[in-house]
Amino acid sequence: GGKFDDSAYKTSGGLHGVGSSVVNALSVWMDVKISREGAVHHDRYERGLPALELENGLLPVIGRSKTTGTQIQFLPDPEIFDRTDFSATEVKSRMHETAYLNPNLTIRFEDRRKAEPEVVEFHEPDGIIGFVRELNQNKEAIHDPVYFQGESEGITVECAFQFTNEFHENVLGFCNNIYNAEGGTHLTGFKTTFTSVMNSYARELGILKEKDANFTGADIRNGMTAVISIKHPAPRFEGQTKT
Repeated sequence: GGKFDDSAYKTSGGLHGVGSSVVNALSVWMDVKISREGAVHHDRYERGLPALELENGLLPVIGRSKTTGTQIQFLPDPEIFDRTDFSATEVKSRMHETAYLNPNLTIRFEDRRKAEPEVVEFHEPDGIIGFVRELNQNKEAIHDPVYFQGESEGITVECAFQFTNEFHENVLGFCNNIYNAEGGTHLTGFKTTFTSVMNSYARELGILKEKDANFTGADIRNGMTAVISIKHPAPRFEGQTKT
């Protein structure tokens, strides 16, 4: 319910709790602890069914806390999955990506499966500028990353791009921290506007003459690496995977 009230969340990737419902259904158990208003509330499910009784219609309180936050633990069900181990590389990659998209956020990763636990902290104060630099770290960059940010009708847009001596483009789009592999209106808008601006500039400089055809988008984006990130209060995704 909180996601439908902008006083609780300005933007959110999840909308209706389908993700947590699916995790619950596919787990041996799922355990939730919520710290709020000085109390720690507890909820637990075992193979999708509630394992705790409500107290006066509310989750039971198991302690006190001066902090706020939610801790979720779950165990994938081996009767459903052939493999139940998680790839540390994939989890760390997603955490690092999220840190780039939220420069004020610090994410702590701990892998306790090894004899010596692996601990990594992700914090990227340069935001998507640092993201672009990382994507181009093994390429010959032509200039420093260009960054701009703006807001309209409650939608925040960030963009960073840099050209390299390459012959292909790498343009990544995100909506509310979710990678949109299949594109979206934010990516289409960026590409269309960028192409239009560059063609207008080329004509102002006399690079394109009156009778010359405009450069195509593919021509202009050759060698471009870009990250476009928007925060939208009412996103419309196509399907549960939100690609």
